[in-house]
Amino acid sequence: MKDYFKSGKFPAFYTIFLMFFILSVPHTAFSRDLNTLDLLGGLISSHEDRETSYTWQISYMEDIDDHFGWSFSWLNEGHMPNHHRDGPTLPLWAKTHILNRKLLLAAGAGPYLAFDTQNEPDGSFRDTRNAGGVFSIAAIWKLESRWSLQARVNTILVHRNFDTTALLFGVGYRLDSEPSKGTRENRSTKRGL
Repeated sequence: MKDYFKSGKFPAFYTIFLMFFILSVPHTAFSRDLNTLDLLGGLISSHEDRETSYTWQISYMEDIDDHFGWSFSWLNEGHMPNHHRDGPTLPLWAKTHILNRKLLLAAGAGPYLAFDTQNEPDGSFRDTRNAGGVFSIAAIWKLESRWSLQARVNTILVHRNFDTTALLFGVGYRLDSEPSKGTRENRSTKRGL
């Protein structure tokens, strides 16, 4: 079992299993508030040698309820010296609304499957896969329309590879119309009947 875990297949298996499990749960089981598509960009720094690069992330985020959510993202960590790393992430989020539900504060953590293209000394390239985790905090300001503004910090820890921290800013677009307070009250009244 230890050799299986060290090979990197064990975390990848559970990442894929978790993705299919979450995506297969019927949406009607959740009292979903909203779902958004986010596009973020910013700067990233390596923990080991303090090299910096650009980073970008596209993310689909969906609420489970008022305090929890999940997201699926594609994360690109730019061009570190001799490395070009990107891959999917699947974090779970804890969140809270403040300022009359205009500001959303969230913290998330989940698996990251990193695909790293590395430059070899002879000029060739080598592709590697590594499992890791992404840990994020985000502040999301909801605008009057379906749009939102976001600031996010990602810390990425990858087994047998370098670790990074990134600061990203971006926009989000709400795909569902936000339910009105009256709609929620009507649903709760109907349930009581």
